[in-house]
Amino acid sequence: MKEDCFYFITSTCARGPQCTYRHSQEAKNCQIVCSNWKNGTDCLDACPYRHSDYQIKEKPAVECYWETHGGCKKADCPYVHKQSVSQPVKSDPPCLLDIHKLRCDLEKINFDLEQLNITECHQYQNISVKNIGELMKELREIEGVFQG
Repeated sequence: MKEDCFYFITSTCARGPQCTYRHSQEAKNCQIVCSNWKNGTDCLDACPYRHSDYQIKEKPAVECYWETHGGCKKADCPYVHKQSVSQPVKSDPPCLLDIHKLRCDLEKINFDLEQLNITECHQYQNISVKNIGELMKELREIEGVFQG
């Protein structure tokens, strides 16, 4: 009968599946300690109750620094969030090939518009639209972040 992983219960465990302790999402969300585990009798690994005496402390009233500085990536952040952190922010940066493709697409669109001699359309005046030059400038800034 495995004991609950302290790191998994309180946050995340860096060892993941290689951890020798129990990782039970049901137990993580439960405050009841398993009576079988407490008495040392056999219990299933799939038991929904805690196999640990550790009780999670109340979250502090301190706001998460990272939520307002780039986004919090920790699904079980111990600090206060204004927005839900149930879905961790994707940590992979955009691929440079995707940025290059976007650049090529923008250049092609600009070329096509010039070929067709398309002028401004007044039908959608309330829509805020950036021109190709503004988009290209933003794209260069993004590329600079990855290259510099």
